[in-house]
Amino acid sequence: MPDLMTFGGRLRDARKEAKVSAAWMVEHLNKHLVPAGLARVHINTYYSWEKIGTPGELKSGKRYPHPMAYKIMLDPLGITGYWLWYGDMGGRVIRRRKDLPQEHRIADEQIGSIREIEEELYREFKRVAASATNAQKAAILNLLRAIR
Repeated sequence: MPDLMTFGGRLRDARKEAKVSAAWMVEHLNKHLVPAGLARVHINTYYSWEKIGTPGELKSGKRYPHPMAYKIMLDPLGITGYWLWYGDMGGRVIRRRKDLPQEHRIADEQIGSIREIEEELYREFKRVAASATNAQKAAILNLLRAIR
């Protein structure tokens, strides 16, 4: 059973589902990273990424992926970056890029995560406002107006 509770477990599961080898992933990454002047990824480094968050994670001498590597991995694996980082969060995060609305897939992925934060903010605001005194409401209003 795949370990979908960890970054490394999700990375490994996505690679297996996409039916690509770790060696293929390393070659794919290096095709993009090396021309950009970044260090080559070695197979052992890639395998260590598949252990991030698991009991087998290396605790020292570890090299995390360069930020550019995350974007490069998403397309051939067919997954969303939010799923890779956070998991499905109880079904709130879409795993497969093909399951995002066809138009503006990446934008929809980003907007979806922002909407969730906004909804949480509004819920919390309503909760606080419902029990706040008039003085507290005035202070909250002043705080919100001061934020630019």
